[in-house]
Amino acid sequence: MMEIFFDEVNKSIEGEFDFYFKYIEKIGKGAFGTVIRAYYYELDREVAVKVIDKTLHKFRNINRLKFEINILKQIKHKNIVEFLGCIETNSKMYIITEFLKDGTLRDLIDIRQKEGIEYLFHF
Repeated sequence: MMEIFFDEVNKSIEGEFDFYFKYIEKIGKGAFGTVIRAYYYELDREVAVKVIDKTLHKFRNINRLKFEINILKQIKHKNIVEFLGCIETNSKMYIITEFLKDGTLRDLIDIRQKEGIEYLFHF
């Protein structure tokens, strides 16, 4: 599991997504940042990367996020998305998880609900 936290100035790679990843597509956006499907060179695999611009968030929120990351590192379960690592630069934080090819949990719930409703109309 790769984990890098840069607390000091990182002069050469600050904000350089392409240094770590090959962009494939944007797959979502949330309160903290954008989620990108990407190829992660370090692990030689496709991943989901939440890109967080730290300049848009309060220091307290970033510290809470780091606390949550420490919890995620400890969780290993077949029904929970796998945390693969975190890269932090002065202005960005990249949270790396496994890429779920079948979509998000919301996508799966929506599909199941639709299937359930359509099933009712077949009688």
